[in-house]
Amino acid sequence: MSSFTRETIESCIESTMRRLCLDVADAPPAAQEVTDFEELFGIRARLDVFVMAVGEPESSIQLDLRSDVPASLQESTEHRFRLEPWPLYDFVVCRSITGYAWGHHFERAASAVVPAINSVADLHKWSHTMHEIVRVAGEPSDVEGWYPWTSGTFSVAGRFLRMCFVFDLLQCVSEE
Repeated sequence: MSSFTRETIESCIESTMRRLCLDVADAPPAAQEVTDFEELFGIRARLDVFVMAVGEPESSIQLDLRSDVPASLQESTEHRFRLEPWPLYDFVVCRSITGYAWGHHFERAASAVVPAINSVADLHKWSHTMHEIVRVAGEPSDVEGWYPWTSGTFSVAGRFLRMCFVFDLLQCVSEE
């Protein structure tokens, strides 16, 4: 039986965001943080552990992923959860037919309006998802990352900006 609560999951997500998008080196994660991250978001993560902590999803839909993913994930179900620190977003977790959780990421809630991106000032911590920025600025000129972190350089309002995302949610912006 898992000892995770909604608060420990939210804390794990926030500490992951802090660790992966800092400009300067931070203290290494505590052993428990690493263990929690692996159990919640690693390759053997199970959706039932997440559900036991945060409750039932706000919504669930069957996905049609015929060619986009390996065969073991093609009959997955997408589940959307609300986490208090991010009221404008759903935390999306997919479940394979064998119960494994995968594809953890943030998406703007259907009821929330995507803020316009007219200038660099419109981009700040948690203001947009990577997909929202790609829709406006196009694909990044370069991209790197290691799940759940992604970084890329985007052209916005004639300026080149390096942006860091964790679980696809914008964490920081710096000018190139």
